[in-house]
Amino acid sequence: MQWRNQHFAPTQQCFRQILDAIDDIDGAVATFRLKRLISIENKLRRANSDFKLGALDDIGGCRVILDSIDQVEQVKNALTKRFSLKNGNKIKDYIQQPQTSGYRSCHLFAKMDATDGLDCSYRVEIQIRTCIEHAWATAVEGIGELYNGDYKSPEKETITGEADLERRQFLKIISSLFALEEGTPQVPGLELSRPELIRKLRYLPAVNSLLYGLEQSANDVKISEPLSDTLATGNDLFLLKFNTSEQLTDIEAFSLGHIDDALDRYNYYEKLIDNTQQTLGGTPFDNVVLTYARNPDQLKLAYPNYSANLSMFLEKVTNYFDEDISIL
Repeated sequence: MQWRNQHFAPTQQCFRQILDAIDDIDGAVATFRLKRLISIENKLRRANSDFKLGALDDIGGCRVILDSIDQVEQVKNALTKRFSLKNGNKIKDYIQQPQTSGYRSCHLFAKMDATDGLDCSYRVEIQIRTCIEHAWATAVEGIGELYNGDYKSPEKETITGEADLERRQFLKIISSLFALEEGTPQVPGLELSRPELIRKLRYLPAVNSLLYGLEQSANDVKISEPLSDTLATGNDLFLLKFNTSEQLTDIEAFSLGHIDDALDRYNYYEKLIDNTQQTLGGTPFDNVVLTYARNPDQLKLAYPNYSANLSMFLEKVTNYFDEDISIL
């Protein structure tokens, strides 16, 4: 836990610089989080993995969600100038080179100096993606929760049956369709035209039950107060706290001028959650993320519960089914 906690200050430094870099970009959303202890433990225990704690690059993480590929390039270029990156200026660009699972996003690994007097640096993962890339990633997490599987990482792809294979194919097809819309490379093996991809999508037997499950997950989510009320005061920093068992999201709002207060509250809930997990006691929340956003739609993108963030994905998939591909 100590190594994880030491990432808090470097990650918040990274987050502050990201906010400065995206200040003039309309529609930009940024989030800040530390990886949950259980997620760290699972990664270290992963089969066929030689991960060591000090080698993990994503204990501290920030994410930027943008409207377009052009904005992704703009932010990527700005951040590579601001930060010293792991292995020089190495970037994992899964937008230009999509993973076979369909995952698309751009990853930078910033090297942040220690602020605790130690002679070392910490790596903070920065993910940069568009709204529809984020919608796809959200659906992947939602499907993973529904069917208890990992659908994002190619190295963990273990087919457990025909339905599982169809779910993976569904995600790959949608990712290729999204890539076509953005004018970026498609998923390897699915470099097809829009009509061809839509036909493949419609012929998947499991697609209706899959969409139904995602819709039910989205409908189960409860928000503590209307987003319009949360944003009415002109705040643009939001602490999102999530209760998994009750599918409840609670929100605290701060102005950008009170970022120190927001980070203090984030740290408070981090410690509360981790201490509760250690003692096996009860806590009203089991996940927390700090978010920068300027309107309700942007704020929804950053929900720490994936089920609440499926509306864009479901709407786009529904449109593919309604589309008349005979005229394309």
